[in-house]
Amino acid sequence: MAASMVIVFLFISLLHLSKYCIPHIVKQVMRYVFGEKQEEGRKKAELMQLQEEQSQLNVKEDFPKYARIERKINKIKDDMKKLRQGKTAKTFTFSWGLTLALNALQTCCLISVIWRYRYEPMIMLKEEWLWPLAGVVSFPSGIPGALGISIWILICNNILKRAGKIVSSINTKTET
Repeated sequence: MAASMVIVFLFISLLHLSKYCIPHIVKQVMRYVFGEKQEEGRKKAELMQLQEEQSQLNVKEDFPKYARIERKINKIKDDMKKLRQGKTAKTFTFSWGLTLALNALQTCCLISVIWRYRYEPMIMLKEEWLWPLAGVVSFPSGIPGALGISIWILICNNILKRAGKIVSSINTKTET
């Protein structure tokens, strides 16, 4: 019984921490999947070269050449804008789907823990201590005087949230 409490607490701790890692994981996957493509990099380099060339020209003396370069720069900027617009819709959809999938995986892990320990009491207490809420607290095991997995998960999450607040308050005090 005590070993399963510790195992569940550690597993819930990992799930709780993974909730904060999901945005970072999504960001890294997005960077890998939708990184700068070869065409986009080529256009950026060409744009920088044209801007450098244009900055060396005098507008009044070399106006035709300056205007020609300006048109090329505008065309490249338009092309890059079109590339980004197409990429934005894809990246939003992909990141949303990946975040949803990772949250679903996390939820499935939590449900599997509840399913695995549904008949096992996490802690046995005197039934009188839990008098008005004994049935609710023992859910789903149904053993009088026991803390069920659902209440244990709530307790673990509460402990982890409070610990996170303490750590963040300590961090803010040390930074100032």
